[in-house]
This record gives sequence, C-alpha cells and structure tokens, in this order.
Amino acid sequence: DAKTIAATKRRWNNEVVIATYDKRCYSIMDIPFDQSPSSLPVQGLGISHAQYFAQKKKITLKYPNAKPMIQVQGRNDQPIYLPAEVVCANELDPQIRAKLPLVASY
Repeated sequence: DAKTIAATKRRWNNEVVIATYDKRCYSIMDIPFDQSPSSLPVQGLGISHAQYFAQKKKITLKYPNAKPMIQVQGRNDQPIYLPAEVVCANELDPQIRAKLPLVASY
C-alpha cells in the first residue's frame, strides 16, 4: 500500500548499499516500486535492465520480474537503476557508513 511504500522510501533514502556483482558502493536516491528489471528500459540502449545484466554483465537475474528497482547515484549525479537482487545493505556504524562512498572511491 502507499503508506508502506512511503515509509520504505523514507527509511532507505540516502542509505549506502553495495552492488554484489562488483562490490561498488552507491547511495540510494529512490525506489521505484512500479518497475522491475524486465519492465524498465535502459536509457539509450533499447533493452530492459534484465537484458542489460544478461548481455553486458553476464548475470542472469533470478527474479527479472521482481519489483522494485533501486535507483542509486552514479557518476556526475546520473541515476543508475539496479535490480534489488544485486544490492545488499550494510550493517556498519552510521558514522562510518556515511564515509563509505568516499573510502570506496579510492
């Protein structure tokens, strides 16, 4: 329901997560609950995110129709959309977690 979605977005907004396939850290910008890897096209490529991961990353998603997608901040503040199954949260102290993108970028 809308209340649960809003609470989830508030809880995870700006949280640092780790992409399991390349161990990069990202900050969550949004969680589009109406999109899945198979329904969300990759801008400019004409393929879905499920197809992108299969072709470019050589990763076959177990749940290509699972919602939501995770919107993270990429280079130059460009949005990157990641399937939820390739993202994991971290359990670090909040002060260390806030510095994680800086540390991981070296």
